[in-house]
Amino acid sequence: MFENLSYKTKFRALIVIACMLSVAAYRRSFYPLFQVVEEHHALSEKVREITQRTEGKRDLDKKLSLLDRLIGKQDVVPDQVQQDIISFVTQHASGRISVNKLAPVHAIQEGRYRIFSYQVELTGSFNDLLRLSYEFEKSFTDSKIVSMQFFVTRKNETC
Repeated sequence: MFENLSYKTKFRALIVIACMLSVAAYRRSFYPLFQVVEEHHALSEKVREITQRTEGKRDLDKKLSLLDRLIGKQDVVPDQVQQDIISFVTQHASGRISVNKLAPVHAIQEGRYRIFSYQVELTGSFNDLLRLSYEFEKSFTDSKIVSMQFFVTRKNETC
């Protein structure tokens, strides 16, 4: 059957058959491989983006926890915090400090931030008040002291 053909024609037919086999091999083996490699690169890029976002989220969580420690926790009920302040004062005062006046909770909305102010007037000795304020700053996590004012009152006793 192939005896009538010249070597040149047989070589051309062999090249055509080799091209057809290479195209068939490409479609059956290599094309899906290239698709898998492309998908692998795309998924690797997504993993890299997710890793960067989680690192950013971790940084934000660290900053948020730092702010919580500096200015007090967020998402707390104001009346509950006021009750916690009073219970903290009564637990740590050991009977030498008393609550003289308790102002209602003052709320301010400023942009995205809600600020609650608590005013408590305490009566006691200077050292006890300083010790209580130190304990408050050190251990109370729901709120922080922004300002303190000390007033000295003397009883005028005459004989």
